[in-house]
Amino acid sequence: QAQLQKITILVKHPSRHMATYIFKARLLIVLLIFDICVNAFLAFKSTQNIRIVFSIVQAIVLLLILFCMFLLMWNTFLFSYGLLGSLFHEMKSFVVMFPIYFITTNALNIWRMIGDSDQLWFTSHYNASFSIHSIIASLFYAASFGTALHLTSPKLYSEEKWFN
Repeated sequence: QAQLQKITILVKHPSRHMATYIFKARLLIVLLIFDICVNAFLAFKSTQNIRIVFSIVQAIVLLLILFCMFLLMWNTFLFSYGLLGSLFHEMKSFVVMFPIYFITTNALNIWRMIGDSDQLWFTSHYNASFSIHSIIASLFYAASFGTALHLTSPKLYSEEKWFN
């Protein structure tokens, strides 16, 4: 009963829902831009301590991006009724890309911390890994923005769209 009232409030008062969505979407965009900047900064030569700090910060930011995406999904009909399988199917690109990006980013950051920073760029393995990571990062950013835009669909907030 309470869940039905919650959906009714969202349908009757879309401005309240839209205001919270806009805040969460802006937070997601800020986190993604920050992640882009950290990626760019880590690509350049820096001291070992700075690389360690920025790698830890980047891992935390990635977890915040995941949390922010869950916040964006929070008010959807599917999330409210525990239909997470259907919701994740709707957000397939993000669900697939996040773990891939998280693993490759942390693996590359560990390589940057362990490897010799002066000779790292002169190895073909690192250059190939860096290129692959850059492609995966671009796909992750596109999936994140696409999922955030997909979450604006009225279909995700209406019960009728899922049971008819």
